[in-house]
Amino acid sequence: MPAKKPTESSRKPLALNLTWTVAGRGLYAAVQWLIVVVIANLGGSSEVGLLALALAIVTPIMVLSQLSLRVLKATDTTNCRGLADYFSLRLAATFVAAVLCIIVTLVSGFDSMTQHVILWVVVAKAIDNLSDVLYGFQLNLERHDVMSVSLMSRSMLALGVVAVAYSITHNLAIAVACQALVWGGVLLVYDLPRTSEMLADAGEGRRERFFDWNPVGWCRLARIGLPLGISAFLASAITNVPRYFLEHDLGTNTLGLFAAMAYFVTFLSLAANAVAQTIAPRLGRALHEMDTGQFFRILSLLRVVAAGVTGAGVLLALAAGRPLIEMIYGEAFGEAAPLLPWIIVAGGLNSAAVFASYGMVAARRVYATLWALVFATTVCILSCWFLIEWLGLLGAVLGWIAGLATQLASFEFVLARHRSSLGPVRAEETAPPT
Repeated sequence: MPAKKPTESSRKPLALNLTWTVAGRGLYAAVQWLIVVVIANLGGSSEVGLLALALAIVTPIMVLSQLSLRVLKATDTTNCRGLADYFSLRLAATFVAAVLCIIVTLVSGFDSMTQHVILWVVVAKAIDNLSDVLYGFQLNLERHDVMSVSLMSRSMLALGVVAVAYSITHNLAIAVACQALVWGGVLLVYDLPRTSEMLADAGEGRRERFFDWNPVGWCRLARIGLPLGISAFLASAITNVPRYFLEHDLGTNTLGLFAAMAYFVTFLSLAANAVAQTIAPRLGRALHEMDTGQFFRILSLLRVVAAGVTGAGVLLALAAGRPLIEMIYGEAFGEAAPLLPWIIVAGGLNSAAVFASYGMVAARRVYATLWALVFATTVCILSCWFLIEWLGLLGAVLGWIAGLATQLASFEFVLARHRSSLGPVRAEETAPPT
């Protein structure tokens, strides 16, 4: 039985949803950054580079396996498929992705320590995948509080165990293993039981199973999600392509400097996703109800947010970039401080692209998203290929910016075409939202 949709009276205020989501995602982003800060101060740039390499290998494959099911579930206005189909497909796809990551790791020729770090990152990301699809169901019911409690629990526990484990052992693999274990604990102790309760409430007392053997339903859902999954894979590739080139051309130590700076973008990206996840169900409803004015007003507001945060970040980086970097990461990272304003620009472009991508998904412009990202990824690869050899670290950042700018411009072009295809907006649709 599909879960009931929230009625107008049962929907929580947007400000409350946003507060919960920003709190959860914001803390999650901050903790991921703090983990890097701990490793940078205790282990140096080479250890940060090792973690960045592991994430660069595992993350795109795991992102592909997600098939954007969280976003699809969160924006599903018809609710024709139960959570069991989404969770079962995510479980199967994650298993395949984990096997692929392990094969890549074993045949890559990395040393033993690198392989162990990568394998534990695989475990952590697999657990994260399972929690992620449950968040889609929670967002669909506008239970942002449940998702945020999960994220905050995972964040604080992970920071504690990683800091303690790494300070005692100075072994990155053990630290990542501890993070994976506490994430698994939160999944088993909180995410699954809490979602089960919500299923019972939504289904009038009937507790639906999380897993159903429904290959036909999985295939139908996968056909919808695969283009979005490939798009997410390509978006992740745009972030990771500069890291591949840096590790190959300049080594793990240089990659560590880049990755430390790039975590400013990771923080902005997670914050942008927090805002977008809050808005996503309402974007879907606006289009379902043919309220195109509301749909594009929301997107315009998100663009303003991205521009404002980017401008403030660039000013801060120009005014106090080097002292800030040395205070956070240590003096050894000060040489990379001139990159910070460019990194913030990349973060702003990435945030704006995240916002636009949620609009694309809500509008179901799936294949347009895919081709836009193919083009952007190609631009990023070519730019990094030429610029890193010429400009080193700065070339990596500029190549990344080129890919993100192409991605954003392509998305905005498609959304503008979509708006024109809907015809003129009615006068009452241009009124400010109440």
